[in-house]
Amino acid sequence: MHLRVDRYRSFASSSSVTRISYSWVASPQAFFNGLSGAGKSTIANILLVRLLADGGRSVTLLDGDLMRQHLTSELGFSKAHRDLNVQRIGFVASEITRHGGVAICAAIAPYDDARRKVRAMIGPVGGFCLSTSQPR
Repeated sequence: MHLRVDRYRSFASSSSVTRISYSWVASPQAFFNGLSGAGKSTIANILLVRLLADGGRSVTLLDGDLMRQHLTSELGFSKAHRDLNVQRIGFVASEITRHGGVAICAAIAPYDDARRKVRAMIGPVGGFCLSTSQPR
C-alpha cells in the first residue's frame, strides 16, 4: 500500500484505519517507510491513537527520529548505517510482537535490502510495510 500525504484526512477518517486496527490479531506490526516529511510519523500516530482507543493490546510506536536519538545515535547516514538503523528498529518491533504487543514503526528506509530484512523479521508474527510519499 502506498499513501500520499494529501490523503491523511481521508485515511484517518475512512474505514482503512478501522480495517487495519481490527486486523492486529493476525498482523501485529506495521512498518511505515518513506523519505523525510512524507508523513510516516503522522500516519503512525493516527493508527496509534485508534489502536489505543480500541484497547486490548499493548501498542508501541517506534518513531525513527526517536530511535536515532536513543538507540542508534552512534550511526551516521551512510547506506550501511541506514540499513543497520532500519534492521535494529525491525528487531525491536519483532521482539515487541513476539511478546504479544503491537509495534508501529515509522522510519526512513530508502534501501530495498534493509526493507526485505525487516519483512523477514516481521514474517513470523505477521505484519505489513507501507510506503508514504509527499504530494507533488
